[in-house]
Amino acid sequence: MVVVEESTVTGVPAEQITLELENNRVTAVHGGSAAAELRRYASDGCCMRHALIGLNPKVRSAGGTQFEREKHAGAFYFGIDGLTPQGEVDRTAPGHAHCDCQFDQPTITLDGRPFVDNGYLLLHDDPEIHELAGKFGPADILLDPNPRLGLPPRYSR
Repeated sequence: MVVVEESTVTGVPAEQITLELENNRVTAVHGGSAAAELRRYASDGCCMRHALIGLNPKVRSAGGTQFEREKHAGAFYFGIDGLTPQGEVDRTAPGHAHCDCQFDQPTITLDGRPFVDNGYLLLHDDPEIHELAGKFGPADILLDPNPRLGLPPRYSR
């Protein structure tokens, strides 16, 4: 189950929307009027089309658009498409009734191991990642996930 923070169909919903997914299909949409709007948008049902976890700590997330924030380290983003009128998934053509959903501070586990904790990409704590970042400047600055602070110009050369 996921709680939608923002979507291209509903914007930032006034009431909580939750989606239940099973085998990459949305099996239920719960919530108030925004949830009803999402159900009407793809009345034949939905499936997950794509998903990503942002990796870049220097992408601005505070005040950024959904399509900017999705790339910020620790953010999660996925798109759902409407099913065909026969209830089938069709990924051979452009998406029908496509809706992108943004999650700025998710908690994500992969294979039972924590990967993102409340929007913080735990991979950035790995000593090997710090060592690699250190080849380009101070790792603590380069990996700082401050949502308002981009890369200082002195490190962007």
